[in-house]
Amino acid sequence: MGDLVHALGIQWSALIAQMVNFSILIFVLAKFVYKPVLKVIDDRRDTIAASLEKAKEIDQHKERIDAERVAILRKADEEAAALLERAKLESEALRVDVEKVARAQAAQLVTKGMEQLEHERASMVRELQNKLAHAIVLSAEKILRREFSKEDQASFEDELKQNLPSMLS
Repeated sequence: MGDLVHALGIQWSALIAQMVNFSILIFVLAKFVYKPVLKVIDDRRDTIAASLEKAKEIDQHKERIDAERVAILRKADEEAAALLERAKLESEALRVDVEKVARAQAAQLVTKGMEQLEHERASMVRELQNKLAHAIVLSAEKILRREFSKEDQASFEDELKQNLPSMLS
C-alpha cells in the first residue's frame, strides 16, 4: 500500500493538511454560510406560509364581503319591490278616488243640466201659454164682437181669463 500511495504521488503530510483545511472550510461554511442560508430559507418559507395564510384570510374576507353584498342587493331588491308594490296600491287608490270625483262631478253636471233644461222647459211652457192665451183672447174677442153683445163679450172675457190658465195646465 505504501508503494501504491507513493506511485499515486500522495504525500501524507499534504493530505492531512488538505483534510484539516477542508474541515476548517466545512466548519466556516457551516457556521457562516450554511446556517444563515438555511435561516434565510426558513424565514422565506415562514413568510410564504404567512402570505398563503393571509391570502386565505383575504379570500375568506372577500367571500364574506361578496355574501354581504349579495344580501344587501337582495334586500335592496326586496325593498324596491315593496316600494313598487306600495306605489301601485297608492296609484290604484288614487285612480279610484279620481274616478269617484269624476263620477260625482259628472252626476252634478247632469243634475245641473237637467235642472236647467227643466227650468227652460217651464219658461217655454209659460211663454207658450202666455202667447196662446193672448192669441185665444184675440180670437175670442174678434168672434165675440161679431156675434155677442157687449155684455156677453165682457162676461165671456172674464170667464176665459179666469179659467184659461187652469185649462192649459
